[in-house]
Amino acid sequence: MAAELTALTPVDTEVREVTLLEDRAHVIRAGSIELAAGRTTLVLEGVSPVLSDKTVAARLSGGTARVIDTRVKRRRVVQLSAADVGEGVEPTALETLQLQLDNLDDEIAGETVILDRMEARAAGLDRIATLTYTELAQDAAWGTDVAAEWTDRLAELSQRERDLAAELTRQTEKLAKLERTRGRLRNRIAAQNSATSTEVAVVEVVVDAEEANTCTLEVDYLVPNACWRPYHTARLDTDSVGFDTDACVWQNTGEDWNDCQLVLSTERPSLGTEPPQLDSDVLRVTKKSETVVVSAREREITTTGLGADEGRVSSELPGIDDGGAPLSLRAQHRASVPSDGRPYRVRLASFDSPAEVELVAYPELSPCVLTKSTQTNHGEGPILAGPVDLIRESGFVGRTSVLFIAAGEKFELGWGPIADLRLSRTADVHAEKSRLLSSWVSRRHRVRVRLSNLAPRGYSLSVHERVPVSEIDQVKIELEVEHTTDQKTPDENGFIEWKVELKPRGHAEVELGYIFKKRDDVAEI
Repeated sequence: MAAELTALTPVDTEVREVTLLEDRAHVIRAGSIELAAGRTTLVLEGVSPVLSDKTVAARLSGGTARVIDTRVKRRRVVQLSAADVGEGVEPTALETLQLQLDNLDDEIAGETVILDRMEARAAGLDRIATLTYTELAQDAAWGTDVAAEWTDRLAELSQRERDLAAELTRQTEKLAKLERTRGRLRNRIAAQNSATSTEVAVVEVVVDAEEANTCTLEVDYLVPNACWRPYHTARLDTDSVGFDTDACVWQNTGEDWNDCQLVLSTERPSLGTEPPQLDSDVLRVTKKSETVVVSAREREITTTGLGADEGRVSSELPGIDDGGAPLSLRAQHRASVPSDGRPYRVRLASFDSPAEVELVAYPELSPCVLTKSTQTNHGEGPILAGPVDLIRESGFVGRTSVLFIAAGEKFELGWGPIADLRLSRTADVHAEKSRLLSSWVSRRHRVRVRLSNLAPRGYSLSVHERVPVSEIDQVKIELEVEHTTDQKTPDENGFIEWKVELKPRGHAEVELGYIFKKRDDVAEI
């Protein structure tokens, strides 16, 4: 015979662990409860009102009871306005705010009268100035000596105008400040006057116990309105880089996560797929064009990284966006994340790495000489793609970003320009007509990079330039070695690097020359 249903029994639970995904969170609540023999309905308050009902699961441990059913109930709670509280109560905050607003209205009215009087005085001074200059012009036309008589009068008039202009400015600023204060008071009064309502939810768990015992209740569910993204901080020392990885967490679920364990996951739950629409693919025959059309395009040279340190090679490269094995990262310390939609950063990992620090210049991209560091990911896991805050001895110097960096892999960071170094780049193009009995048209390119050092100390830096790379036989690129500094030749991707030594207050220049050739039947876009 089934036991009778007992009264509702509230249970104090706390959020013990939250697993954050890309756009949702998995919350685990737990609490201890003393159960009497028979059937009991446990009520968990303070849960998120937007939780997914079908994901709620309850478990009992440490006892002989078992879970019969779980359900979610929601209700709307209306907060009455101050005017609805009733008579016979003490003055409320609303009445205090209204009194402040009335006093402020009187003050603004008085200050507005003062401002109007100042503007009237300014208009009178403008009329006096007009009459004064007219009279001065008449005296000068009659040949009267006006230097001694009018100098003091004009100086006095100018001083009065300047003083009045200063007073007008101060009065206008004072009145604007009072207007802003009045606007804030009106917003507070409107918030007090309006009745607000919030939706709250409870989870009811029906349990059946054969005998009285103490057990632990654990409830987990999924909630939306929560997400996380990786955020990094890099600190540059003389020859080392400290790298910290944080999880930037946002949540507005309606429940606070206080002193809980955060788990950050890169897993993406499936939202379902639909088969694509099938359309007819019609093939048509077209005449091949006799003209080859080419265009210059930018192409990014992609690699899997800069190479791993010797003795440490990762056998697996975890994927994030390419369907690889998802990552699950645990925060180093317990954290609290209120439900206010604001970002909170939680430390995930940290490491220090020796760094190779050098000065580099990419004149085609930026007219600056930059500081670059090359270091290794000595963390236990990969570095996820995300923004990086840059910190040096002077403090925060800027922000950059990194892509996915596997454990043990080298990566680069840029730390901003060097103020003591100046750079300028010029690129000249000289077109040449095709020669007689030749089907080739050529253009000569001359690139000059000039560097100057404004500091009393020397600098060593690397200058990088590039030469276009042809992908078809109808277009050729020929390097003019005699017009290229140190007769440097490009690598397979067209990049050239020079090592430049800049003396104190010194100058340097590098030059690059190449010829672009194309056949007559090649058209450029």
